[in-house]
Amino acid sequence: MVVGRRLLNRAGVVELLRTMPAIEVACEAASGGEATALARRQRPDVVVLQTESSELHPGPTIMRMRLASPKTEVIVLPELDSAELLREVIESGASGYLTVDATRAELRTAILAAARRPGMTMIASSRRSLLGLLTCGASSSMLSPRETEVLNLLAQAMSNHQIGAALQISDGTVKRHLTNIYAKLDATSRIDAVRKARDARVISRE
Repeated sequence: MVVGRRLLNRAGVVELLRTMPAIEVACEAASGGEATALARRQRPDVVVLQTESSELHPGPTIMRMRLASPKTEVIVLPELDSAELLREVIESGASGYLTVDATRAELRTAILAAARRPGMTMIASSRRSLLGLLTCGASSSMLSPRETEVLNLLAQAMSNHQIGAALQISDGTVKRHLTNIYAKLDATSRIDAVRKARDARVISRE
């Protein structure tokens, strides 16, 4: 489902999505209230929510849609990019935050990831400072408890195999957690991920 108050903007997103393999646009809505009602009836896998500059607080809309359809994931396309907005939509339960300059590939990846791997968060912003959400002072809730456990073991210089053994999960699962952690922290390596997590006080500096 695509939600947007401006018809032309919404129509453009719908047209774009309909050209993407494996994505089907089930319905459209012009407001948060309409979107919540449609989500309750149709239970879409993913909602693409466009926000305008006048909509300073989309958090309540996101939470209402998630309550109406708990398995529906929400991806936000904001008109204006800010740390405050990013923090709000992530803490409200959104699965993605992609600004207007996000690429077609990023949008498709975010939608498919949200549908196939609930709980994963994707952020795409032209402002590099926002990509490391935790360094902007946001809640560590963007990282799952398991991802935090992996980070703590990573900080002890454990290998993927050692982390898997400690948590009783496969090496492949450890790799998937690390991929998600890197994306959420905008990290480029194991050392970078640990450093950013420590700076954000997600894990201990010890």
